[in-house]
Amino acid sequence: MALADYQIEHMAREFGMIDPFRPEQISRGVISSGVSSHGYDATVGREVKWLNPPPGVVIDPKNSIEAHFEVLPIQKDEHGEFVVVPPLGFVLTHTVERFKIPRNIIAECLGKSTYARNALSIFVSPLESEWAGQVTLEYFNAARYNPSRLYVGEGGCQFLFHQGLSPKTSYADRKGKYMDQVGVTLAKVKEAQSK
Repeated sequence: MALADYQIEHMAREFGMIDPFRPEQISRGVISSGVSSHGYDATVGREVKWLNPPPGVVIDPKNSIEAHFEVLPIQKDEHGEFVVVPPLGFVLTHTVERFKIPRNIIAECLGKSTYARNALSIFVSPLESEWAGQVTLEYFNAARYNPSRLYVGEGGCQFLFHQGLSPKTSYADRKGKYMDQVGVTLAKVKEAQSK
């Protein structure tokens, strides 16, 4: 069952589940952020990196190369601050908020309809039990010929929090590789243990 707004607020205030936490939803003139009836609309951070390797390069999740990412400049006009995601472009950014997931909670991330209706899709893995950090957000511009705006400092996705039984082993227990990440974190693979 998804947590309701008052439960999310309680978990944020008492256990630091979301920091900074916005107890109301801001939506006038901006893409909404803050707590909603059964979720939390997280804020897009200011660091946005476009995956732009040279043609012919094989993108390897076991060997993610910083040089294949280009920092997109933040632009500003009367609508706010934004970056322009190229047609069929894939970008990484992060949440402003830091999440600290309790042992008996798992969170899933969904896209916002405002972006989905304008060709921007989001991909995020679940936030597992006892994971903590800023969330790296992955956006794809599905428009074949047209760039799309992604607004920084405004809502970018919604997290739903589900309460269940505490697992035998949490993300913190197994020392997950993305624990306590800050900003954009590229793909990585844990080193194999020597025998």
